[in-house]
Amino acid sequence: QRIVYLARSLREKSQIKTRQPLQKILIPVLTPQFRRNIEQMAEIIKEELNIKNIEYMTDNNSEIIKRNVRPDFRRIGAKYGKQTNLVAQEVKKFGDKEISRLLNEGTITLNIDNNDFVLDYNDVEIYNEDIEGWLVANEKNITVALDTTITAELKNEGIAREFVSRIQNLRKDNGFEVTDRIKIEVASNSTFMDNIVEMIDYIKTETLTDDLLSVEELSTFEEIEIDDLKLSVFIEKV
Repeated sequence: QRIVYLARSLREKSQIKTRQPLQKILIPVLTPQFRRNIEQMAEIIKEELNIKNIEYMTDNNSEIIKRNVRPDFRRIGAKYGKQTNLVAQEVKKFGDKEISRLLNEGTITLNIDNNDFVLDYNDVEIYNEDIEGWLVANEKNITVALDTTITAELKNEGIAREFVSRIQNLRKDNGFEVTDRIKIEVASNSTFMDNIVEMIDYIKTETLTDDLLSVEELSTFEEIEIDDLKLSVFIEKV
């Protein structure tokens, strides 16, 4: 649930629609058991997020995931008073090793001038640097990097999924039964038909369509819109 929540927040951040498939998410795994737990739910995660693959990292030395940390002066100040700046300067030196330990164990002990200073996860702010084509989010010990690159193939699949959704709505609006088979005619639009040519079998299966045809014009039609593309379509029971 946390992985799905984080990845969905990244979709919203980049304004990528839920029906637009994406290639993968990348998850750093802290332990073998952590990975096994995710793998048990992998198919559900992929379905919920509409992604093709989940990839795992066994360490955090990634060119994609760059973690940084800031001290929370208010919380550290409440703990350590006049020594706040001393502790904060040490926090600013944290590398990925220290950040990973804090995420995994929840606390970290700093030894400064032979004095121990214990910090927990809430004493700092851990944040990520996004790089082109990726967005990263984390919540405590879970980090998710979402591949936001949309290839032509993924774009076309997204168009097909949106088309299926519109046709399903038309079936409902026309009072068709769930088991009714239909024929779909689309007023000539070469770009649209070229885009969905690889997805026609999927569209037919999802919408119980026997024939999906491109015609020159329609005397009776309903208009649907997919992104910025307007299409005239006619559906009927067969």
